[in-house]
Amino acid sequence: SAGQPSEPAAQTAYATSYSILVDGEAVAFDAYALKDANGNDTNYLKLRDVAHVLNGTAAQFNVGWDNTAKAITITTDAAYTSPNGSEMSTPFSGNQPYAANPSTILVNGTQTDLDAITLTDSDGNGYTYFKLRDLGDALGFSVDWNGTSIVISTQE
Repeated sequence: SAGQPSEPAAQTAYATSYSILVDGEAVAFDAYALKDANGNDTNYLKLRDVAHVLNGTAAQFNVGWDNTAKAITITTDAAYTSPNGSEMSTPFSGNQPYAANPSTILVNGTQTDLDAITLTDSDGNGYTYFKLRDLGDALGFSVDWNGTSIVISTQE
């Protein structure tokens, strides 16, 4: 009816099959990409996957949830000590609808504007994926493209 906001069209996160190298080693992330108006990909990885893979490197970080602040917490220079079993696996595959992630994100206690999306499984459980370059900038690892692979480097 007139004057009523319409439902936004479902937005699609595209399953990607890019090779991803972490410090020279191939890692099989469940990666998703959003396409811009020109069809260029922006890559998103699940936060806990990145924490799991980078654990023990110079760029390691821990992930948590601050229930009082309703915030995702990221602590840099800290071992990943809070795995929840979802690391390196998701209960879905292929292209997925997504929503912008509304959670506040605290990096070392400071609210940080990181681009994140939520993909939801058939049971209603949400999985948070972060824009890879934003994570690198905030957490101290580099993200490059070598023509065939996404290259993550934790070296100074």
